[in-house]
Amino acid sequence: APPPARPRSKNGPKPRPAKPKAAFKKEHEAKVADLEKRILALETRLSEITAELEKPETYQANGTAVTLSRESATVGATLEQLIAEGLLLSAQTDEN
Repeated sequence: APPPARPRSKNGPKPRPAKPKAAFKKEHEAKVADLEKRILALETRLSEITAELEKPETYQANGTAVTLSRESATVGATLEQLIAEGLLLSAQTDEN
């Protein structure tokens, strides 16, 4: 007959603990701060582009208006993406 099963040791490997809430919160706050900084920079640039596009001389310079319009579209799209990321981060904050 096989020997009786030995009771499992209570000192065996333990599962990794979940990230402490404080560490998660600190990391989350850093992401939010970085996102806010990037959004502010893009909003500032978009305002600068808009101001340039409102000047009549912008349309007299060869290709300047076209270049600014393209940049405006790119900055606007990036801004929308970052705002969406911010909304996701906000939803994660609400869950915790």
